[in-house]
Amino acid sequence: MPLAADYLRFLAAETLQTTINQTLGSLSVKGIQINDAGMTATDMLPGVPIDVTFSGSQKSEFLIVVQNVSTTGSAGYGYGSSGVTRTSSVFELAHDDGGTQYSPNMNLQAGDTVFVRFEGIEGGIIDSVALWFASQGTARLFLRDYNVQYDFSSQPLSGFGGKARMFSPVPFSVSDTGFMKTIIPLRQFAISSFPDFVVEVIYDVAVNPMLRRDTSQAVTYSYLSLSSQPTAGRIIYTSFGDFYVRVYLSPAGENPPTPLPLGFALLQNYPNPFNPTTVITYDLPVRSRVKLAVYDLLGREIAVLKDGEEDAQRYAVPLNAARMSAGVYFYRLTTSTFTETRKMVLVR
Repeated sequence: MPLAADYLRFLAAETLQTTINQTLGSLSVKGIQINDAGMTATDMLPGVPIDVTFSGSQKSEFLIVVQNVSTTGSAGYGYGSSGVTRTSSVFELAHDDGGTQYSPNMNLQAGDTVFVRFEGIEGGIIDSVALWFASQGTARLFLRDYNVQYDFSSQPLSGFGGKARMFSPVPFSVSDTGFMKTIIPLRQFAISSFPDFVVEVIYDVAVNPMLRRDTSQAVTYSYLSLSSQPTAGRIIYTSFGDFYVRVYLSPAGENPPTPLPLGFALLQNYPNPFNPTTVITYDLPVRSRVKLAVYDLLGREIAVLKDGEEDAQRYAVPLNAARMSAGVYFYRLTTSTFTETRKMVLVR
């Protein structure tokens, strides 16, 4: 139609060649390449192929904007494309710009849920989710289908998140508040990245890790469900700004390398003191035989949380001390080359 525009979007390409062929009227065509270095726009001439490459970049997106420049008549076009899909690197899905930030939502409390919607990409597996927090704490992560029929104008209550893609939420702890330093590995669950999906961050306790937000986006993909709503239904609210939540995909059938810890580490449990639950986090830089155990003040072993071979990654292990007496305890991580012990306090 006059002055209308179409948008053609290519994701997860390593190399791409595409051509726009004008069939009617008069067109203006722009090609926009988005990679780690930023955004580059190029004029595209009808009938002339354009080549782009994304080697060495985590971001991989090419957007073609086709506009009818006439104010009266219609325009038409066709297009063709070919190229190589990514097969050997992790592909990043992000809504934030990596720089703009706004103060976290300090009103989030126990029982609240943050929802972040992502577009699905066929042929991918969800490798991990990374988050940027402003404070330490514990929470849980869950993934669902996005309900494509959801309408805020007529369906403000629950139903935004559809069919579950996991059996149960994954607990995690936040000890490092650096940029996107909280990483939850999900490759072991083999969760498909198609169709559109929702990442949920579920707050379980009164003191929670606060997610940072980016307010520079024209379209917001983040939402809130608050526990303070009446039991008749949980209302979904559009967030003020997109939360810093990124998803990393790897090709189905492939197992590309993911960032690994640089060394062995046993982190301080959080929260500490605690009552009655806490999370113990540790890093394995290589596959190792691991024992994680809890001891009382006399050195007696009272619980074994892990005992066996584990792959290299960061682990977050929940501890429920409901049957333990209040007092000081120690937890120890032992491998063939590393041993460390830390103290924790259970209060009642």
